[in-house]
Amino acid sequence: MKPKSPDPQLYIRTGLEGTRARFLVAAKDINAEVFTMPEEEVGVFPMLVDKDVAVSGRVMDEYIHERWPGPCLLTGDPAFRARLRTLESSVIGWYSEIRQAEFLRTAADALDPNTPFFCGIQLSVVDIALAPL
Repeated sequence: MKPKSPDPQLYIRTGLEGTRARFLVAAKDINAEVFTMPEEEVGVFPMLVDKDVAVSGRVMDEYIHERWPGPCLLTGDPAFRARLRTLESSVIGWYSEIRQAEFLRTAADALDPNTPFFCGIQLSVVDIALAPL
């Protein structure tokens, strides 16, 4: 990995998870250096390195939402945010082509055809999860 810089570094592999991480960083307007890691590189990717922390997976997502609060991708009341998180988890699970029927049922329940985004009038974590597909 590269030496520390003032900007966060995002380490990814090619594929859906790496693309989703790039979309999340872009949606949050984070000025991050992005490094595509070779398949033989050992590690958990995508991974974000920021200052003195290195995070990956769901922890990386939560860190990004807390460290860069705007624009908010988890809007609405607690019940709606829970639905967004559940749907986002289903989409990410679908990346590996497991539980496709479950995802499609969940997605059909959440879709609002009268809005520009998957779950409403504002970009959300679900849109970010769906973007690589």
